[in-house]
Amino acid sequence: MGDCGYLMPTVNCDCDAGIPEYCWVTNVPIQIDGETYYRTAEVYRSIGVSRNTLYAWLRRGVLGQTELRDRRGWRLFTQKEVDQLKTETGRITTTNRLVGNHA
Repeated sequence: MGDCGYLMPTVNCDCDAGIPEYCWVTNVPIQIDGETYYRTAEVYRSIGVSRNTLYAWLRRGVLGQTELRDRRGWRLFTQKEVDQLKTETGRITTTNRLVGNHA
């Protein structure tokens, strides 16, 4: 299955599931012990980046080294982590480029 977890029938699907008349359900946060958690697909879609970009940020340690997972091993995000990632989308970085001597 995909990273958001549920396959549901739908008529107006605009996702990329590739399965006619079916769509991965998104924006369905889960509750565990009174805390709300979001799955990977919910997060990258809500912050407006690709899955690859989100994974790259996680490899770089944008959220630190601790990660939460459910029983199936799927990554879970807290609202605080989602807010941190939203901040990352607006961050501007500078790069120093070495310029060779052109005589």
